[in-house]
Amino acid sequence: MKIAIVSAILLVIAGVILGVFVLSRPDGGANRPPPVPALDVVWRFRTGGRIESTPAVSGGRAFFGSSDGKVYAISLADGNELWTYKTDDEVSAAPLVLEGRVYVGSQDDTFYCIDADTGEMRWKHATDDNIVGGAAAVRSPDGQVQWVVFGSHDSRLYCLDAAKGKEVWRYKSGSYINGSATVAGDRIVFGGCDRLLHVVRAADGRRIHTIDIGGFVVGAVAVAGGRAYVCGDQGEAFCVDIDGGSIIWTNTDSQGKIHSSPTLAGDRVLFGSQDWSLYCLAVETGARRWAFPTDDNVDATPLVVGDRVVFGSADGRLYVVGLDDGKVRFISDLGSGVSSAAAVAGELILVGCDDGYLYALREPGRTGAGG
Repeated sequence: MKIAIVSAILLVIAGVILGVFVLSRPDGGANRPPPVPALDVVWRFRTGGRIESTPAVSGGRAFFGSSDGKVYAISLADGNELWTYKTDDEVSAAPLVLEGRVYVGSQDDTFYCIDADTGEMRWKHATDDNIVGGAAAVRSPDGQVQWVVFGSHDSRLYCLDAAKGKEVWRYKSGSYINGSATVAGDRIVFGGCDRLLHVVRAADGRRIHTIDIGGFVVGAVAVAGGRAYVCGDQGEAFCVDIDGGSIIWTNTDSQGKIHSSPTLAGDRVLFGSQDWSLYCLAVETGARRWAFPTDDNVDATPLVVGDRVVFGSADGRLYVVGLDDGKVRFISDLGSGVSSAAAVAGELILVGCDDGYLYALREPGRTGAGG
């Protein structure tokens, strides 16, 4: 008996030394990334907090926020800082860059318009709670005036004049609005923590209808061809007819909450899940095409670049997989969780991490810079 116990202990020690143990998955299986190549790190830029904000790329620059309360502008060529703007709380929302200005909300309950060249504030608009979702651009009905729309945890969707910051209209929902609103022609579509998908008129913010999806909507909504694709934190993905207000299909493959926004790519829709997987479904039927497992939550919204999908996981890795087959192409271990969606700039892939770094990466063998 003693010999057996000693042998078992030695096997455990040997397993640790040789690294044969794998990370357990919620489904009882195991997953360790295969020996595939990593992306090359071109540069990295450090902030003073977590980066949950998805970078916006414009004019050879990247704009993004950090939990240190700052909005950053950095050069894509070398990752050097161009300017910062300090707010009074965390900036997790993705900036919108439009006509030489950066529009972004902060968890200090304020929406800011900042000059993209100088970092100087042009105007700001106060709400009654945190702003964590990005803004969207929409034109006035006559096409003459640029507007921006965004949601707040005060349960309202705001529409402002982009040049002056004057409020055009506001719409009251039933609870927090986390994700960005999506503009679909003369309509605006968004979900919230009232468990509803809202469809409102872009012209005046009046409600067209709401659709009950039975769960909180943390992310944004994807819209194409009169249909909205939305995910709920109860683990379901939906396709909704935004004209008739009916649910076309429901997918229940995810075994965890879904905080990722869906991404459309031709005849496919993709999203991450807290069951540690990235899912790819058929847009017409909701049938699963494939699922790719990671070693922790996938809250980051996937980015489609050509025939590849780029996304991060809380396991600290950035993954590149094939859109058609879901097979891995590259894995980069960044050493800290990734909840920010990636952005593409020329041949560069930009992604922020929980350790406060923004990384610029590219495929091995390529030498092109960011656009």
